[in-house]
Amino acid sequence: MSLKIKTLVEWALNNGSTINEGISFEDVQSKGCSAILKQDIKDKTDLIKIPGSLLITPDLAIDYFGKEFTNEKTGNEQLQLFVAKLKFDSNDTSSSTTVESLDYSLKFKPYIDSLPSSDQLSGVPFYWHPAEIELLKGTDARMVMNNKFTAIVQEWKDSISQLDSNKQIKEDLKFYDDYVKGSYKIGDLKLYEFLDSKIESWTSFTAYLWSYCIFSSRAFPLILIKGSKVKYTSQAFLLPIVDLLNHENGRKVSWKFENNEFLFSSLDSDTNLKKGLELYNNYGDKTNLDLLFGYGFTIDNNEFDSTSVTVKVDEETMEAAKVAGFLDPSANVKGINFDITRSNILPSELVKFFAYLVQLTSEKGQYTLRMKLESLTQIKQILESKVAFFKNSKIESSKNLSEDVIKTVKKYKNSQKSLFQRSVDEVNKIEKQLLKEYKPLSFKTVLKNDKTFTNSLILTFGAGSYEELSQKGLLNQCLLLWIIRNYNKSHYNAVDDSIFPDFIYNTFQDVRNTIQITKEDVLEYQGLYTTLFPKLAQKIPEIYAKGDWSAKNMIIAGTVVDRIGFTRTVSNEMYLLNKIVLETV
Repeated sequence: MSLKIKTLVEWALNNGSTINEGISFEDVQSKGCSAILKQDIKDKTDLIKIPGSLLITPDLAIDYFGKEFTNEKTGNEQLQLFVAKLKFDSNDTSSSTTVESLDYSLKFKPYIDSLPSSDQLSGVPFYWHPAEIELLKGTDARMVMNNKFTAIVQEWKDSISQLDSNKQIKEDLKFYDDYVKGSYKIGDLKLYEFLDSKIESWTSFTAYLWSYCIFSSRAFPLILIKGSKVKYTSQAFLLPIVDLLNHENGRKVSWKFENNEFLFSSLDSDTNLKKGLELYNNYGDKTNLDLLFGYGFTIDNNEFDSTSVTVKVDEETMEAAKVAGFLDPSANVKGINFDITRSNILPSELVKFFAYLVQLTSEKGQYTLRMKLESLTQIKQILESKVAFFKNSKIESSKNLSEDVIKTVKKYKNSQKSLFQRSVDEVNKIEKQLLKEYKPLSFKTVLKNDKTFTNSLILTFGAGSYEELSQKGLLNQCLLLWIIRNYNKSHYNAVDDSIFPDFIYNTFQDVRNTIQITKEDVLEYQGLYTTLFPKLAQKIPEIYAKGDWSAKNMIIAGTVVDRIGFTRTVSNEMYLLNKIVLETV
């Protein structure tokens, strides 16, 4: 046990706290201070009791500053500033933090002294070297870091602006002006050196950032002691001794505040409370992103981890999707975010929104099978690119990369890759289920059943099997030819109607009756059409000289493919879908 922790424990015990005699706070390599059990714990109730008088709560800050700050975002800004003063006010006198004859600086000194310094918070990304921050490039963590840091700068500025101005505050506020101008940026050496410098002023940004990180890693929800009386659900307080316990997922614990005492109990099994083991707390269900920025570490196989897919579209598209019922009304044009978790590995909201993005005019007011399958294809492309990004993310040791940060980032990235891969697997699973349930027509089946057509392809292209046509890049144009053949089926003698489904003919007729062919359409298909005709009609007249094989019909066939065609990327198999409405919206 370090001297600071020993002093802290003695201070707590001398001021009314009780700590189970089986608990010893010891320094453990790579983990720091840990609660190690000196003996088996039989009675797990009230292992640690801390009187309310030792809690650092928002009321203390209000008492000291003489007013409650206005326009707070979290409700913790004033208390964080107060803790920064307790830690860094080098000009503190015996009366400067005294309220009604109680000197807070003196009272809480053992606890404040025990808190980790900025150097000891090096696991938190804000304090990382630029080379270490670069390891997060392209991840959610990097984007979150920028947003969080800017928010902290703003709340610090708003907080000290509510104090009586003095020369030091004016000097400290220069950082805000420089940051807004872009003189300091996350990932730049200049900001790293600024945050790494000695803290001289309790109203400085560096002091406030330290306090913010202390609260992120150690604070408890104020609602525990104030219930419904809290002004903000995010309000917090500092809790000596109990905040020394390390976190582990799955641990069962109890937090209570009764008779002006905070009571910590373990609800863990007896096997986890044996001599020599560590007594853990449980911060709750935390993602690796939460753990990284709150506590400076990540966890392998974190069952509560999450990642996200962020989609940016123009405001008109976003609002139209909301009106059409394909997007939540709260979506923001700055970025529509869809969270992926182990319990929700492929959000239905994500699938539905992408279905809207691929919706055709003919599907207005509908959520069709084609839309869902195309949506899954689009999403899978994004997810697979994410998996590839994390697979190709290699980290090599260098002088500016600490081994702890490397391990932390590897755990974070591996977990992100795993979530995206699971999501890809879920896409494939749902895609397979939909194809099995609705049994769309496979173009492979068409080629097997329509032997006359397949033979014509062999004569024309030297290939007739699906695989050969795929290798030669001829599948799309062969599909166009077959759709026109389907439309012309009445012109053939003794044709087996079973190989020409009515839904394809009906779709062709519908398109033919409604389409307005443009100059761009003509230019798009002109090259393909002139390559095939009139040669095909001359070479194989029994198919290509019967019915209407005009360029217009080829353009119409292209629109038919848009309406009913779907290619499964995992197998490169083309399907033709009868229009099935899954939902009317």
